[in-house]
Amino acid sequence: MWEIYWFNFKLSLIHKVTGVSIARCFEYPLAIINLDIQKGEKLLDVGSGKSCFPLFMLKRGGVNVTVLDIDERVMIQKKYAKKVGIINHAITERFNVVDNPKMKIQDKSYTSKDGSFKIIVGDARNTVFPDSSFDAISCISAIEHIPGNGDILAIKEFARVLKPNGRVFITVPYGQKYEEGKSPGGHFERRYDYDALKERLIQPSGLKLRKIGFVFDQRSRKLTNIYYKLPLYVRYVLGWSCIFLALLLSLRGNANKDDAEFPYIVLEKS
Repeated sequence: MWEIYWFNFKLSLIHKVTGVSIARCFEYPLAIINLDIQKGEKLLDVGSGKSCFPLFMLKRGGVNVTVLDIDERVMIQKKYAKKVGIINHAITERFNVVDNPKMKIQDKSYTSKDGSFKIIVGDARNTVFPDSSFDAISCISAIEHIPGNGDILAIKEFARVLKPNGRVFITVPYGQKYEEGKSPGGHFERRYDYDALKERLIQPSGLKLRKIGFVFDQRSRKLTNIYYKLPLYVRYVLGWSCIFLALLLSLRGNANKDDAEFPYIVLEKS
C-alpha cells in the first residue's frame, strides 16, 4: 500500500495533493495479489483514466501494460510515463497543472519504443485486440460506468481477449439493491447487488469464478463517510492522509455480501 502511494506521489502535482483515494488503497493491492501476474506477461488495464496502477505494474513488476479508455484524456498517461522514466523522448501534448489537456488530443494510440507500454483510446465493448491477447485484465471501478448492457458486452470482450489460464480482476460499487443513476461526478453509474454481480458480470463472462470478496462494512463506512462529507478543498488538502485512514480500516471491519461498500471479483479462463 505504501509503495503504491509513493509511486502515485511522483506522477504529478495533482497526484501529490490528492493522494490515492481510500477505496483505491484497497483495490490496487487486491488487484496485484489476485492477478498474480509475472514479469514479462501482458496486462490490460481498462478504464485507466489518471490511475497510477498500470504504470506501477510496469515499473515495479516488469509487466507489459496496455491501457484502454474511451476517454481521450487517458493520453495523460504519456506524461506520467515520462515522469517515472518509462518514456525518454519528448512528448508533444501540452497539459495544464490539473492534468487536463489544454486542447483536444488527436492521438488515439501510443506505443513505447520497447513495446512494453501502450495507450489506446477505445471502447471496452468492442476492442481491437485479437483473441487471447492478455495474461491478465484489471478493471477497477470502471465497468459500472458503461451504460445500457455495456457491462455485459465488456465482460464478454474481456473473456475473448484473455489467454487460457488468465485472470480478470474487477471492482464495482455495491449495495443491497441494484440501482442505476449518476455518480458524484455526474457520470452514469450502476450499483450492483449480489444477484446483479452474477447475472451481469460472472455468468455472461463464461469464465470460472475464482474468488469474490467484499470491502468496507458498516463500521468502516462510518469512518469513510466522515471524510467524504468534508468540503472538496479540505479533502484535497488532506488527500495524502487517506493512506492512514486506509491502514486503520484494514485493522477493523468484517464486510460480507450483506454488508459491504464494494466487492472484488476474480475470474479465470479455463
